[in-house]
Amino acid sequence: MWGLNAFMIEAAPKLENLRLFTAEARKLAAETGVPAERLGGIELAVEEVFVNICQHAGEAASVRLECVSENNGGISIVISDDGVPFNPLECPDPELDVPLEEREVGGLGIFLVKNTMDGVRYERRDGRNVLTLTVAPKNGSAKSAGHPVSGDGG
Repeated sequence: MWGLNAFMIEAAPKLENLRLFTAEARKLAAETGVPAERLGGIELAVEEVFVNICQHAGEAASVRLECVSENNGGISIVISDDGVPFNPLECPDPELDVPLEEREVGGLGIFLVKNTMDGVRYERRDGRNVLTLTVAPKNGSAKSAGHPVSGDGG
C-alpha cells in the first residue's frame, strides 16, 4: 500500500483474493469522497474485471490493483494482469433487446463495467493487460451514456 490517497495490491488471480481487491477499491473511493451511491458500482466493476482475469487470463501469475485519488476529486483504478493479451473493450455489447434465451453468452460483465464507470481504457504495456477505470469527481459531470471508452487493441 502507498498511503491514504493511493495504494497498490498484487496477488495471484484466485477468487479467494477477490474480497481484498473490492474492499480496498471501495475504501479508497469512500475516503476520497466519492458519493455513497457510486460505491457499489465501483465494487461491481472491480469484481467483474478480477473474476474475468481469474477465469480467462490463461497462465497469469499476478493481478495488480492500483488506485489513486486524483487532485480533481476523482479516482483512477488500474487493474492489470500478466495473462494472454486481451482487450475486453473489443467485445461487442450484448444485445439487450433480444430475449435472454436467444442472446449470446458473455459480454454482459464488461458492458456493466463500461456503463458504471465514467471512463474505461485498455492498453497492453510491458507484457501486461492494463485496464484503467475512472470515476469523475463528485462535483464533475454525472455518469452518462456517453462515457469515454478506448483501447489500443494490441
